[in-house]
Amino acid sequence: MSRELNWSELADQDVEEILEHLESKWGSNSAINFLNRVEESLIAVQNDPETYLEVDKTRHIHKFIVNKYITLYYRVSITSIDLITFWSNRKDDFVLKKLLKKPDSDTLK
Repeated sequence: MSRELNWSELADQDVEEILEHLESKWGSNSAINFLNRVEESLIAVQNDPETYLEVDKTRHIHKFIVNKYITLYYRVSITSIDLITFWSNRKDDFVLKKLLKKPDSDTLK
């Protein structure tokens, strides 16, 4: 059974910002390649979400490495997969830890 994907506002905003950055810096092909990689990543996560590293066992938060610069953090429930953030690996880990500890209602649409 495939679980429903729920995008947080932050995850949606992250992808938009990454696409804008890639397009302005390296052109539309780079942005399209990233978007294709995101789609492939979401299919992999949706097919078997528990396979990927669980970083918070209490809240069932996992991570999936989209590429060497971006990691997807998501929460698994019985019926859904909640996409929390597409995190730039160059950002401060302290901010990420705070973000992942927020209550569910603060991160999902």
